[in-house]
This record gives sequence, C-alpha cells and structure tokens, in this order.
Amino acid sequence: MFKRNRIAAALMVVIGAALLSSVAASEQSDVPASSSYDDLLGLFHEFREFQQPATTDSEPDYSAPAMERQYAELKTYQRRLAAIDPSGWPIPQQSDYHLVRAEMNGMEFQHRVLRPWSIDPGFYNDVMSRVRRVRNLPLDERAVASL
Repeated sequence: MFKRNRIAAALMVVIGAALLSSVAASEQSDVPASSSYDDLLGLFHEFREFQQPATTDSEPDYSAPAMERQYAELKTYQRRLAAIDPSGWPIPQQSDYHLVRAEMNGMEFQHRVLRPWSIDPGFYNDVMSRVRRVRNLPLDERAVASL
C-alpha cells in the first residue's frame, strides 16, 4: 500500500512539472529568444522607465486601475527577461541578469503581497516628499493657484 502511494505521488509530481513547463513555454512563445547582453541592458533601461508610476495632472497615479495596468505590464517585462539566456556570459554579466530579475521579482512582490498604495497610509508620505517645497511666504495669488 505504501509503495503504491509513493508511485502515485511521484507520478503527480512528474505530471505537475510537465504542465508547469508547458505553461511557461506557452507564455514565452510570443517573446523572441536572445543571448545578447545588450538586450538585457536595453530591457533594464526600459524597465527603469516603466517603474515610475503613471501620472495624472503631473501627480503620481496609484489608483487601483493604474496599479492593475502596471502589474499586467510587469508580466511582459518578466517574459522578455526570461527569454534572454545569460548562460554563456561572463559571471559579472550573469550577475547583472540576476539583479534585473530580482528587481522585477521585487516589484511583483509589491503588487501581489504588500500593495502599500492601498493599505499603508505612510506610503503617501514618501510621495509627498517629492512635492516641491514652498520657499517664499506669504504666497501671492498666482503661487497659491500653482500650489
């Protein structure tokens, strides 16, 4: 009886692994494969631009729809990174690949788990620090309107 359970469990693991690999392959099929370090650098620069929140009237937009769009687009960046094969690169360049992967995983963790824009009021304190400071008081009417 014990042997039969072990065989069934092993079969389930093999089937599960096959299903996961086929899903991963189908997700990457729309992204061309690459082994170019320059492709990694280009992707990284695009990702840096992408990390900035969308803006509405020059203010960061952390609304639920904006964050959902960002999370959906993050998956595209992760697929593009997964299509890059760094195995033939020197170790320092492979390290760069893994650093980019770690940053993308960190952003995914922010979206899936932490979601600070929706549950942490302190998150907006960080955003407010970017708002320009008022230097000359008292403000005239034009400065008040601008503020």
